[in-house]
This record gives sequence, structure tokens and C-alpha cells, in this order.
Amino acid sequence: MQKHVKVYLDYFDLGEQDIITCEATGKQGRVDGQGFDIHHINGRGPGKDVIENLMCLQRKIHDKANTGELPKEELQLIHNNFLQGNRIKFIK
Repeated sequence: MQKHVKVYLDYFDLGEQDIITCEATGKQGRVDGQGFDIHHINGRGPGKDVIENLMCLQRKIHDKANTGELPKEELQLIHNNFLQGNRIKFIK
């Protein structure tokens, strides 16, 4: 398991087989190949594998995030709300 995935799952006390929620859409699935990824909001690198920089996204949303179609600022807002327990769906 990649370090950033472990950091994310450990933070939420989840295992690889547990159901996980896309922070942007509210849809649920598993990280183990069911189209859900852990995304680095502000890039990868030293010190970047921290929960404040990691969010769960459906693969189609993750692709949009990686191409810049979704602004980092919007993703960070969604993630900050999610961490505070405000699980509001912003993206369809």
C-alpha cells in the first residue's frame, strides 16, 4: 500500500476493504480498484503525505483534479469541510 493511502486510511480508521466516501461527490466504494483514489491536493513530495493534503476522490473526479479542471482551492475547501465533519457534496 502506498504511504499516502495508508496515512489517509489510518486517519479515518479504515482498512483497504472498507467502504470509503468520495469527498467531492459523496459516492461510496473501495480504494482497492473500484474507482476511488487518494489525491494529493497540493502535489507530492517531502512532507506532503499529511491528512491536510490528502483527499479521497472518485477516479473521474481525480482525473479532473489532475488536469486542473478542478481548482486546488475548491478541492481544499471541500476537504477542509470534510475533515470538520461537514460532508457536503459540491461536485456531480
